[in-house]
Amino acid sequence: MSLTEAVQAQCRAQGIVATILPATDARTGVLIDTGTECLPLFEYLAGATDDTEVREIMPAAPETLTDAVRAVIEASDAVVIGPDNPARGILSILDCAGMRDLLLDRFVIAVSPFGGGAALDPKDAALMHAAGEKPTSPGVFRIYRDVIDVFVQDIHDPDEVEGSLRLDTRLLHDRQAESLAWDIMTVIRSAVS
Repeated sequence: MSLTEAVQAQCRAQGIVATILPATDARTGVLIDTGTECLPLFEYLAGATDDTEVREIMPAAPETLTDAVRAVIEASDAVVIGPDNPARGILSILDCAGMRDLLLDRFVIAVSPFGGGAALDPKDAALMHAAGEKPTSPGVFRIYRDVIDVFVQDIHDPDEVEGSLRLDTRLLHDRQAESLAWDIMTVIRSAVS
């Protein structure tokens, strides 16, 4: 069973009707170079201490987009990235062969995971530093700036990203998540109509 088939089976089992696809069917991942060993991302997040050094984030192997992902993105009006730490999960997707070029032809919104008042996880901070940026909304913006049209940051974020859209991105309960989704859909509708 491919990763795409496994995700589709999970969606059916949970009653999810939205199209959710992994970027690739490759059984690869992200490795974290700690200076003493290379850990798979999950092992680093689950088992490393908060003070474990992160020297580099490396793809385990080059990844290629699936035809299904390429077709869905080509047929879509917009793509929403995040909110997630780009160094933890999204950079590996953006680094799939052809992904950045594919996004250049779409309307793309990125949502920063930082600045909503939540305490910053030391591992998230270390991953962002290893990606060459500070764990801030401006750092996230710099990572995404070549592929996005709109950058969303939290209304409580003390850092300023010029031209960003300020929304309440804290996802403490379902109502906040739904409100953020509706706000983003409004932006998409006005941009692509």
